[in-house]
Amino acid sequence: MIALYLRYRNADLEQLSKTMIPVLETLIARKVLENHGSELKLLGRLSRLQCAKCFYINYLTEVEQIMCLRCQHNELHEFPRKKA
Repeated sequence: MIALYLRYRNADLEQLSKTMIPVLETLIARKVLENHGSELKLLGRLSRLQCAKCFYINYLTEVEQIMCLRCQHNELHEFPRKKA
């Protein structure tokens, strides 16, 4: 959290806000977030899954279709994989 703060502490807040608008709109359209006035609510629990094809790490909620957001492959594995 500290590293994230240090990365953006001198950033232009207006530019950051403009950058976040399309991201938030996409998450609301995908039913990941719900907008309640000035508050955002996460609509499900996040899980971290890795694509078997392109190895992209996806963060998906339980309401989303299990599909890679990069290549649309539908075989995703829990990441990091649990040791047997």
